[in-house]
Amino acid sequence: MEPGRDRRDIDSRLLRTFVAVAQESSFTRAAVRLGLTQQAVSGHIKSLERVLGAPLFSRQSSGVVLTPAGTSIVSYAEQVIAATEALFERATGLDRPIRLAEIRNRKMMQEIWREHRQRRPNDKVSFTDLTGDEQISALIRGEIDVAMHSVTRVEPSIRTTLLRLDPVKCFHLREIDTPTLRGHRIGYTAVGRHFSSWQRFCMHLAPVFGAELELLPHDITMLEAIGQQMIQGDVPPVLVLEGMEQYAEADHFFFQYFVDVQPYYPWAISIRRDEARPEVLAFYATALEVRSAKRWDRPIRPGIPQWLPPGMTDDVTSQFDDLPDFTLFPE
Repeated sequence: MEPGRDRRDIDSRLLRTFVAVAQESSFTRAAVRLGLTQQAVSGHIKSLERVLGAPLFSRQSSGVVLTPAGTSIVSYAEQVIAATEALFERATGLDRPIRLAEIRNRKMMQEIWREHRQRRPNDKVSFTDLTGDEQISALIRGEIDVAMHSVTRVEPSIRTTLLRLDPVKCFHLREIDTPTLRGHRIGYTAVGRHFSSWQRFCMHLAPVFGAELELLPHDITMLEAIGQQMIQGDVPPVLVLEGMEQYAEADHFFFQYFVDVQPYYPWAISIRRDEARPEVLAFYATALEVRSAKRWDRPIRPGIPQWLPPGMTDDVTSQFDDLPDFTLFPE
């Protein structure tokens, strides 16, 4: 160590290389990504390990993996990199847009942006289509500024606020006389990792009410294919979020509320807790005002028992800056 240098003075280049290797699980791919030689990447990791006094990676047949010490610091390294980039951007006065993330086919973020544009017409935004878990990871790494995601993950460095209680309905080609969840067959769709949070939601909901859950082999947006399956076979009513009624093909279906319970799928909006850019904070404030004006966070059927998935929200609700008062269906 150089004379007079504090052991805690870590070169940010070493942290950037460490994060790249962790994300790529490869020294070679990290070198390509960073525009460095593989020897340089290896040297950076060895230097960081000397400073920290612990090995950060171990080699396996599939590549390199984080050691327990590496796993324990990777999120902190990502935050340091994000803070360093923000420091230079603010110091140099770069005109960076507000980077917004959303989930495919959900239009809440665009609605908020339209309102925000009326208030601050000089602000610029960019949109990125990411899944919920991808958004939180991108937010931690500083790749986006605002996330709109399903409420399934809590991070101490992230400020999370409830954005919308999305009502759940059922839909079918024929109208159901008494749409009831308790003790009935109910269909759901879950295809690939993009639907993992929705699948978890459905698998929480059905057992509480003794519903027989059936998986349909289609993406929820493939309404024509689902309709054909309903015509050709014995397909039960299918769980769906209320916004699906806005799809063009939805005109051929009946969308109905359940008579015995009103489930809600919770959406949240998140920013980093250390966020200081005025334009990002202003957009976040606009989002909360739009939420209140549109009553996105309020129960829509107060006479019906309300339901949220406890297994998905118990650890999350304590992190919310605010949460409306409403009665959960007794377990």
